[in-house]
Amino acid sequence: MFEIIDTNLLGVIAVITLVYWLAVTVDTLIGMRSIAVLDPAARLSSGKMPKVSVIITAKDEEDSIAQSLHTLRRLDYPDYEVVVVNDRSTDGTLDEIQSVQKDWPQLKVISIDELPDGWLGKNYACYRGYKKAAGDILLFTDADVMFNPETLRVAVVHLQNQKADHLAVSPAIYGETFFLRLFVKYFFFSFLIYFRPWAGGMGVGAFNMFRREAYEDVGTHRAVAMRPDEDLQLGKLVKKTGARQRFASGKYLMSVQWYASFREAMLGIEKNAFAGLSYNLFLAAGAMAAQVLLFVFPFIALFITSGVIQIIFVAVIVLYLLVFLRHIKVFSITKGYDAIFLPLAALLFIYVVCRALIKTIIYRGIHWRGTFYSLEKLKK
Repeated sequence: MFEIIDTNLLGVIAVITLVYWLAVTVDTLIGMRSIAVLDPAARLSSGKMPKVSVIITAKDEEDSIAQSLHTLRRLDYPDYEVVVVNDRSTDGTLDEIQSVQKDWPQLKVISIDELPDGWLGKNYACYRGYKKAAGDILLFTDADVMFNPETLRVAVVHLQNQKADHLAVSPAIYGETFFLRLFVKYFFFSFLIYFRPWAGGMGVGAFNMFRREAYEDVGTHRAVAMRPDEDLQLGKLVKKTGARQRFASGKYLMSVQWYASFREAMLGIEKNAFAGLSYNLFLAAGAMAAQVLLFVFPFIALFITSGVIQIIFVAVIVLYLLVFLRHIKVFSITKGYDAIFLPLAALLFIYVVCRALIKTIIYRGIHWRGTFYSLEKLKK
């Protein structure tokens, strides 16, 4: 009797999982056709280019800020400025910025000493940078992103050719260790399946480009002042206004070391995990259950099923790997040979997100870069 019930239950799970991955596969294969992989060798317009303000925020980034600024200084673009905002750094970040400024006096530097109530640090820094910026196009980026000289020109031409108001571009992301690289790949694979960037409403902290009027129409960073996932939320607001958006891969144009260690990755995800689930416990629990059912269980099922049910789970895994490899081809400069370790990556991801949710609930807020933000304020 129990064996019959178990078999029936496994059969239902198998069918549900297969239907899900069939839908994801079709959606991904169709949606990815609209995502351009920006080419640094592309032939570009030689006409008049709009002035661009690159706004880069830094909080305790002494290890990367100078190198990032040097790559920005070498951009092959006729009319741009760089505004760097030092956000209450307690290390040598400001010294590094000022050392670059000595050889590059055109660099605009803003230092923030105090954070006003009602703001997250990065969001306020972005807003202060915008207030100082003079460009018709605004590019918000991070202090650990490294740019190729062609990056800005290629991106602006793509923005113009697409007649877009907002362009989000994903960089090549790398990690120093195998498990960190695996975790990074899985995180963004899972993230993009959930948020479906080809449908609009997407934002990327490493490269969020707006026409000034589009950015102002959504209310600037004031509209997302207390959102840890401000880049994504700005993208959603642009979509609500009906403005034209595009999402592209910049894997050949820029790169970023997402985190230096797996521990740093865990701490970094703490600020976004609950926010990305709308601070909803039921949604969070459902999301984690879905991760187990759809991303981990099919591999377990291979060893506890037989016959038709086992064949269905084999088909599920084939679709799963097909979608993963399609993501790798578009967004990564590496191959997908590590796909066989996806179940392990999924378990790591589930552990990290659950840990982040529990900590956020216990402490009633998040600690991020030396500042505590209460859950009450974040929800508002």
